[in-house]
Amino acid sequence: MNNLQFLINFVGYSIILQYFAAFLGRKNCKIFIRDESVRSTRTLQVPKNFTGLGFDGVHWKGYENGKMVYESYSKGVQLKGTNNYCQSYACFMWASGNLRNDRHGVNLEAGKYTDNIMKISSLWVKCLRSLNKKQKARVTKCIYDIDKTMKLKDLLGILEKLSVDESYAMELSCSRESLF
Repeated sequence: MNNLQFLINFVGYSIILQYFAAFLGRKNCKIFIRDESVRSTRTLQVPKNFTGLGFDGVHWKGYENGKMVYESYSKGVQLKGTNNYCQSYACFMWASGNLRNDRHGVNLEAGKYTDNIMKISSLWVKCLRSLNKKQKARVTKCIYDIDKTMKLKDLLGILEKLSVDESYAMELSCSRESLF
């Protein structure tokens, strides 16, 4: 498994997204993942009044009171046809209330795909560095579950590179997960 696929797998863990949402300023992030046995529709049927992040088996979105509000393609922060940081974007928009996070002074911008990857990656680094000992232990377990050879320092190295290396961030911003 290469580093970018490892990263995408990691940031898709429910507990990891909950840590990220709290870091961004919104606690109690609920996660709803479509039951794999229900394949009759691609539309995610979240519970009435659901507020949190939902995954339909392909794409992450943010919900407020049962309505999909935050979606990276429609907001223009993720290149259509890619499947890379949608969970991070959905979490950022849901926790921030849109494309600006006042707590950290970060704006995502439509059409700025590489810049958005760099900004989100930088926030992930800060988030992971801010975790307490118990949270870091859970993160370490998630990392181990994905790839027994990776460590937290390796994950931070991937994210740090994405936050400063424009060509590396561009690779993620325009890649499909299956190409990693």
